[in-house]
Amino acid sequence: NPTCLHFDFVGKKSMEELDQILLKALEKAPNKSLQNVLEKLLPKRLVQEILNKIEIPSNQKVNQTSKVQRLRFIEKLKDFDLEIKGFGDYKEAMVTVGGVSTKEINPKTMESKKIKGLKFAGEILDLDGQTGGYNLQIAWSTGYSAGSTI
Repeated sequence: NPTCLHFDFVGKKSMEELDQILLKALEKAPNKSLQNVLEKLLPKRLVQEILNKIEIPSNQKVNQTSKVQRLRFIEKLKDFDLEIKGFGDYKEAMVTVGGVSTKEINPKTMESKKIKGLKFAGEILDLDGQTGGYNLQIAWSTGYSAGSTI
């Protein structure tokens, strides 16, 4: 039984607000590739995935992009769907690189150096290790540090 998850990557921003932001960015670089301009606003892998889903070539130029394509991109930002078809086994488990920099966190309490009271743990952090339990240990240890210092 497949399950579909829906993500809104831009929260409370309306379609109109997003369209204005996107238009401003695109107007500054009409001869660049759409993907290149979008990657200055959003994570590269997200841009690539959305362009694939809405069938826009990665090398398409900004000045060749229609209003319909622009709006389809924004719609996907507001409602990005992923179908879960099943689960891999433990041997296939991987972590994605990236996250909150450890330079921005007090390692003893896992508290943000920028926002008092905000703590981070697990895979939200920019940490990764070999498979075989290292990432699970990072999650448990950082979770313990964050939780025990509340």
